[in-house]
This record gives sequence, C-alpha cells and structure tokens, in this order.
Amino acid sequence: MIPHCKGKVGNTGGNLVGATPAGRPLPGSGTSAMTRPLIVASALALLVALGYLDRITAFEFDLFLFYALPVAMGTWWVGRAAGLLLAAGAVAVWCVANFAETNPYSTVFYAAWNTALRGGWMLLVALTLSALRDAHRGLETRVRARTAELSAAVSQLRSLTTELTLVEQRERQRLAEMLHDGLQQLLAGARLHVHSLRRADPARLPDQCDAVCALLDEAIQCSRTLTAELSPSVLHTAGFLPALEWLARWVQETHGLTVALHAAAPRPPETAAAKILLFQSVRELLFNVVKHAGVRQATVTVTGTPDQLQVVVTDQGRGFDPTQIPPPTSGGLGLSSIRQRLEFLGGRLDITSAPGQGSRFTLVVPLCPSP
Repeated sequence: MIPHCKGKVGNTGGNLVGATPAGRPLPGSGTSAMTRPLIVASALALLVALGYLDRITAFEFDLFLFYALPVAMGTWWVGRAAGLLLAAGAVAVWCVANFAETNPYSTVFYAAWNTALRGGWMLLVALTLSALRDAHRGLETRVRARTAELSAAVSQLRSLTTELTLVEQRERQRLAEMLHDGLQQLLAGARLHVHSLRRADPARLPDQCDAVCALLDEAIQCSRTLTAELSPSVLHTAGFLPALEWLARWVQETHGLTVALHAAAPRPPETAAAKILLFQSVRELLFNVVKHAGVRQATVTVTGTPDQLQVVVTDQGRGFDPTQIPPPTSGGLGLSSIRQRLEFLGGRLDITSAPGQGSRFTLVVPLCPSP
C-alpha cells in the first residue's frame, strides 16, 4: 500500500512539492570536483584579506566575526574537513594579524585565552554547519528516494489500470463467445424444436417434447456454469475455505482436474477485496494447470499466521521459466496482474518453476490483527 504524504504527483514522473525537476540538484546538494579547489582558494584569499584588514585597523575594530565567512563557505560547499582546516587557518591568521607586533594590552594569558576562545567558537561554527549540511543532504536523498518511489507507484498504477482494462475486455469477449456458442445455440435449437411441434406427428410429440426439455436443461446448466464462473455465491455466503472446496469440486467436474485441498483452518481474509482476489487467483492458477501443465492433479495448501494468509498452488507438470511469464489466457487475470494486485494489498506472489519440474505458486496476503 502507498502511505499517505503531502505531495503532488505530476504527469512527468511524480515529483514532490518542493522537489526540483529531474536531473537538477537542490541548492547545496553537492559541488563538482572542478569547483572545490576554487572555493577553497577563494576562502583562503578571503582569510588573508580579513587578516590584512584586521592588522591595519590596529585593534580599533574586532573583525573576528567575519572570519566565519570563509569557514562557512568551505564547510558548506566542500565538506567538514575543509571547514575544520579553514577554522584552524582563521584562528592562525587572526593570531598573526593581532600578535605579529607587541600589543600593549596583551599578556600571555590574554593571548592564549582569546586564541582558545576564538578557536572553540570557530570550531563550533564549522561543526554546526557540517551537521546542517549533512541533514540537508540527507533530506534531499530522502526526497529523491520518495520521488522515485512515487514515480514507480504511478507507473505501476498505470500498468495495473491498463492490465485491468485488458482483463475486462478479454472477459467480455469470453462471455460473448460463451453466450453465442453455448447458451444462444441451445435456445435457438429449442426454439426450432418448438416450431416443429406445430407440424409434428402426434405420435412423435412426446419425443419432440423430450428433445426440447433436454435442450432447455442444457441451457440452464450452461447459465449456471456461467454464473458460477462469474461470481460463485458460495464465496459470499459460506466463506473463503468453503469456496475453495467448491472450486476444487467444480474444476474436477468441469475440467477433469483432481485438486487436493489442504487447509489448516487459518483465519480467512478479513476484507472482501483480499478474499475475492485470492479466490480468483487460485481459480486462474488451476485453469493454467489444466491448459498448460499437462497433468490431471494439483494441490492447494492454505496456511496462515496471525499476520498473513498463504495459499500455495502446486503441480508436477511441464513447468516454465519464471523470468518468461506466459501471457494470460482468454478472460484470465494473468500472473503479472495477480502479482500487481496482491502487492497493492500488501501481499506478494512467489513463483518457483523450471521446465520439466512442475510449478509452485505462493500467494500471500496480510491479515489485520484481531481487535
């Protein structure tokens, strides 16, 4: 799931509010190796100029506050080491400027005290600016990581939206084919038989009625099958595990696939979205076994912990290369769509397979903690 944050996703990759466009660093985010020597040289030149000005003022002005400028410049744009060296240089320049000649007001203690006081203050400036610089760059890194995360989420949402649209279209096409080739043909045949009853020999009337009833029974069975495939009522009335038991029986009756269901009575999914998605995913995986695995047996194992529910579908069929996920069958969800939809629920799909070694699909969804 995507956590909530105060941000705006744009059409060009989802930059956060306050982030700069892609490829443009934030202010102070870094200095190229070409400009660092120039910055250090400028800071040293400024130190020399301050020392000279400090010297010619002959103790009339206290200029030491301005020595923090080159130290701040070096710390912010070059780094902590440069800032500490410039801090030491600032104290040295100040000492030379103020004690090169005899100061009538100075004593050894006075000189040492002022040097230590100004050295500590300059060191504090360098370390404080270095900490602010690190915090600024750390924030910039987090902003960029969050921007990339949101951009990937937007891309995933677009991909999922496209996939869901295609799934809907494939499902519509499959339903249209089933109605046209199945139900409509049966009803049309029944209608022809009913029309023929007008001219039928009375002696053959019972046989004609039996034929019409057989066609109608087949049409009713076809409609029930279609209803069950669309949304089995047992999933909504009885629950998740009874729905899987019904699915195992239905797949065997409809497709001849024997499904061994093993359930350790875990907590069922607590949201309708997770329950429906898991059921549809298991059904899609069993359809894939029927169509691609080349075997007549499959196993569905349901286990769980207090935090998550796990459903494993295995077969000993042909297998495939998991890096080359096969395209979805007509009307199916497809493995990519299943994986994306599980991830949006906070779950995952793990695939273990190899050509000739069967397949193992592990579906995991989180469970909300019990109140």
